[in-house]
Amino acid sequence: MHRCGFLRATIILSVALTGGQLARAAQVARGTVYADQNGNGQRDDGEPGVANVAVSNQHEVALTDAAGRYELPVTEDTILFVVKPSGYRVPLSANRLPRFFYIHKPGGSPPLHFAGVAPTGLLPESIDFPLIPADEREDFTVVVFADTQPETSQEVLYVRDDVVHQLVGTSAAFGITVGDIMFDNLGFYEMYNQIVAQIGIPFYNVIGNHDLNFDAAGDADSDETFHRYFGPNYYSWNYGKVHFVALDTVKWMGKSVGRYIGALGKEQLDWLANDLAHVPPDRLIVLTMHIPLMTSQGHDVVDKNALLELLKDRPKVLAVAGHTHYHEHNFLDKQHGWHGDGIFHELISGTVSGSWWSGPKDERGVPIADMRDGTPNGYTMIDFTGADYTTRYQVAAGTPDDLMRIYPRA
Repeated sequence: MHRCGFLRATIILSVALTGGQLARAAQVARGTVYADQNGNGQRDDGEPGVANVAVSNQHEVALTDAAGRYELPVTEDTILFVVKPSGYRVPLSANRLPRFFYIHKPGGSPPLHFAGVAPTGLLPESIDFPLIPADEREDFTVVVFADTQPETSQEVLYVRDDVVHQLVGTSAAFGITVGDIMFDNLGFYEMYNQIVAQIGIPFYNVIGNHDLNFDAAGDADSDETFHRYFGPNYYSWNYGKVHFVALDTVKWMGKSVGRYIGALGKEQLDWLANDLAHVPPDRLIVLTMHIPLMTSQGHDVVDKNALLELLKDRPKVLAVAGHTHYHEHNFLDKQHGWHGDGIFHELISGTVSGSWWSGPKDERGVPIADMRDGTPNGYTMIDFTGADYTTRYQVAAGTPDDLMRIYPRA
């Protein structure tokens, strides 16, 4: 991403910095969000800055000024990202992963079994974010993968043979994987990303409990390999009339404890409040996460009520999760902590891996892997029309017409 100097501009942050935040912010990052009209990833003469675009450090959110400039405080462990506005796209990696962020870790990640981020060096003079003008339709489709969860190279190939081949050439705008991209062995990220890239669309990714660095002493360092491949563990972007939010609902309790809980934490909730402050009320909010807010089986996020409070004035919210390996729709009400007048719909998607790639193999050599509730393994398609949507579940080994299984009683 091109970096260049510019005259310092005064930027009003969306929230005031507290004394603790000022102490934490040893430096200030500055840069420009610009229209990369030729898509070459560099700011060429005549390419203008883009005003009123949100940029975040995962704590504060700043809007760019009339020239596209921003500034934000950073620490020695900060990920800056631009919140993609509608009508633009962001650069993609060779594996079609969105590149909307800059990692500032001068010392790199701590030593871990699966490598994290290499030392990034001194803070650049200017951290610029290119936005490529795009013709975005308000009617579009998104592919949702939940728990692809391969543990071996053979299981990565199951992902290819079971779902990727079916989606090559899809007209969907982009995909989202809602966690458990891997099954503990993070060394397969590169192979997995190369295979999913064959679908031909950008894929956003959400962290799951099996995507953690389990040798990390605490939650703060448990996402380092995820950062290396995918960027921030929570972030947001816009498409059409929809504001998408990727949340981290997994809190690692540390190597000495050896377990995780479903939680968001105050820091992430504070960021989300700042993020939502810049989202118009007519936008549909789509939350993507791994551990669901609530399920019929007792899984939940311990501080979900704080999240629901932030969203109570929104007319419609869709939360999409995975984790449970069954397919479920929940409509939250006051009994579940939702006190808004609008609709809060939680979709827990059936998983790509089904029952963890188990069971007898079909004629392709791929495990049948029906889930615990009897749902075949597969993925979800969400069709958006403006700020409305419909969902449909696609069976991995089936056709779009496969909607029901009926068994005769013996």
